[in-house]
Amino acid sequence: MRSLLVIAIGALTLTGCVTENSYNGSNKPVVENKINNADAARTRIALALQYLKTGNNSQAKYNLERAAKFAPDLPAVHYSFAYYYQQVNEPELADKAYQRALKINPNDPNTLNNYGVFLCGIGEYERAKEQLFKAIAIPSYIRVAESYENLALCAIEFNDFDNAEKYFKSALSHSSQRPSSLISLAALYYAKSDLHKAAELVARFETSGRVTPRALMLNYLIQQRMGHIEKAETTAAIILQTYPSSHEANAIQTQQLKRSEFEILRERYRQAQLEELQSSSHEGTITNQPKIRIVRKKAPSRNTSKPVQDMQAAPTSVNPIATVEQLVLATNENKDISDSAAKQTISNSEEIKIITFGAPKAPTVNNQARSTMTQTASNNEVVFYQPEKNVDLFEQTSSTSRAATHTVATTQYAKLPMLNNRVAELQIPYHLVENGENLFSISVRYNVKLSKILQWNGLKESDRVADGRKIYLNDPNIYHEINAGDTLYGIATQHSLLIDQLMRWNKLSPDVAIEPGHKLLIVDPDAYAL
Repeated sequence: MRSLLVIAIGALTLTGCVTENSYNGSNKPVVENKINNADAARTRIALALQYLKTGNNSQAKYNLERAAKFAPDLPAVHYSFAYYYQQVNEPELADKAYQRALKINPNDPNTLNNYGVFLCGIGEYERAKEQLFKAIAIPSYIRVAESYENLALCAIEFNDFDNAEKYFKSALSHSSQRPSSLISLAALYYAKSDLHKAAELVARFETSGRVTPRALMLNYLIQQRMGHIEKAETTAAIILQTYPSSHEANAIQTQQLKRSEFEILRERYRQAQLEELQSSSHEGTITNQPKIRIVRKKAPSRNTSKPVQDMQAAPTSVNPIATVEQLVLATNENKDISDSAAKQTISNSEEIKIITFGAPKAPTVNNQARSTMTQTASNNEVVFYQPEKNVDLFEQTSSTSRAATHTVATTQYAKLPMLNNRVAELQIPYHLVENGENLFSISVRYNVKLSKILQWNGLKESDRVADGRKIYLNDPNIYHEINAGDTLYGIATQHSLLIDQLMRWNKLSPDVAIEPGHKLLIVDPDAYAL
C-alpha cells in the first residue's frame, strides 16, 4: 500500500522513522519517534511549492528555509530554492542556488535539467544545452523525454529550428505518445509548411483520446492551409462550442488568427530563413524591386535571305541572384536552388521588369511565442516547461472510432459544488450500446481493457448488455463528498492518495478549510483520459 505523507493541521508535525529501545534491566520495548530529516525537508518543499502557486511567497520562503535546516545537503532543497528565486525575479541568486546543488551532487539529473532550463531562460543557449545533455546521459534518469523536449523548446527560442526538430523526435523516441511533444513538433512542421507531417502528428495526438483547444486550433490552421475547408469549419465549430471562453475561440471569432502562437511561430521561422538568406547573399542585402534584363532569342524571319546564327544574342548585363532568391523565399521553395538557373539568358532586345514580392515587415512577436514554455511544480520535484494542459472533454468528434462517445457528469455528486470553484468539473466518457455490440467489441473499439470496463460498470464477462445501456469508458468514481469531520489526511488515506496529490489536483493552499457539502477530485484531471 502506498505510503502517505502526513501533515498535521496547525503545528505541521512530521512523522518519521520509528525505532525501538528498552530500559536497563527490562525487555519491554519503548517506542520513540525519530524524525527523518530528508523526508521532513521534502515535506517542507512540497508546502513551499503549494504556497508559490497561490502567490504566498513569504510562506514559500519560510518553508524552504526550514527544509534547508532539516537537510542542508539535499540537492532538492537548493534547486527548489533556485526555482523560488526565479519566481521572484532574482536570477543571480537562482544561479548560485543551482551551483550549490551541483556542488553537493554534480550528477543529480533533476538539478541538471532544471539548471539547463534556467540558463535557457536567461539567454545562455550553449550552457543550457550542456546541462541538459548531462542530465540525459545519466543512466538512472527517467525523465529523458522531458529533457529532450526542454532542449527543443530552448532551440526554438534561439531560432535553431533544425536542432529543435531533432530534439522533439528524440523526445518521442523515448515517449512515443507524449502529448506536449506531439503538438509541439506538429507546430514546428506547420511553421515549416510541412503540412502533411503536421497533420499526421495531430492525428496521433487525437488517438490518445485527449482533446484540447490548443490541438484543435493547430488542426484548424493545418486544414485551412491544406484547402480542406469543410474539415476546418467543423474543427472551428468544435472549438467555439466546447471552449467558448478560450483564446482560440476568441481568435476565430475576431478573425485574428495571426495572433495565435502557431502563426507567430510560422512567422518567426520565415523571418529566420530570410535573415539566413540575407547573411549568405553575396552583397548581404536583398532589394525589394530589383530589375532584370533578359535577352530573348529572336525568331528567324521568313523573308530574310540571311541565315540566323544559332545561339547568337546581344550582350547583356544581369544581376538576377537577389531577385531569384527573393522569389524562392516568397514562394516557400527550396532555398538551395542553384544560381546557374537564375543566370540563364535568351536573346531578345526588349527589357522585362520582373515584379517580385518585397521583404515583409517584421511582425511584433509577443509573449505568446513562449506559451509552450510554462513553468509548473509537481510532486516533490520542480518541473519546467510543461505546456499548459486542459481538462479532457470527450465530446463527439469526426473520428469514426469515437463517433458514439458521450460524456456525463456524475449523478451522485452533480449538485455538489467543488471545494475550489476554480477547478473545472470532469466529464465521464461513456458509450451507448448499439444493436450487435457486446462488451468485448466495445473494449476493442475504444482500446480499453475489458477487465477495466467490467470493473467500472460492475459487470461480469458473461453479462449481456441491452441496447441503449450506458457503458462507462473510464472510472466514474472521480469525486469525494466532504462530510463533517473529514480531513485531507483522512480523505487521502481513504482513497490511497498523497495529501500533495489532493492539493495539486484541487488547487488547494495548505491552510484551506474543509467544508462539508462540497466535493474534491480524487483523480488527476490531466491524466483522466479515454
